[in-house]
Amino acid sequence: MDVTQKVNTLIAISSRLVVVMTREIDVLRSMAVDELKALQPEKKSLTDRLEELVAELAEDMDAFGAVETAVREELGAVVDQVHDVAQRNERLLNAARLTNRRLIEAVVQAVKEKEAATSVYGESGEQSSIGSGHGADSLSISLDQQL
Repeated sequence: MDVTQKVNTLIAISSRLVVVMTREIDVLRSMAVDELKALQPEKKSLTDRLEELVAELAEDMDAFGAVETAVREELGAVVDQVHDVAQRNERLLNAARLTNRRLIEAVVQAVKEKEAATSVYGESGEQSSIGSGHGADSLSISLDQQL
């Protein structure tokens, strides 16, 4: 494959990656996690191939000058698109991570507050709070049996 073919392949792969990442952004916004998982294999495959092509082109940068100006400009435009969509994707992923972390922290806090407000009867028959140092978890049971 000559340099122009590699650049054209790079353009095609980059364009497809933009489409996949744009879809990923839409999926993230709609919180359709199953769809997000379905996009990952193609995204990984495109990214891996993109890295391979970039490495191959970097080995022979002198030959890159032989590529037509229009093709180089098209490559520049698609690289800008990849960069733009990658930044939007990163911002959205970071926001989703932050939201998930805050949700988990809120659940943990609610559980702690519930545990603090819950009381049980200890061995001596006195009421005490869960986690008051006896080391045993409480268990509520009901028996339907007469002795």
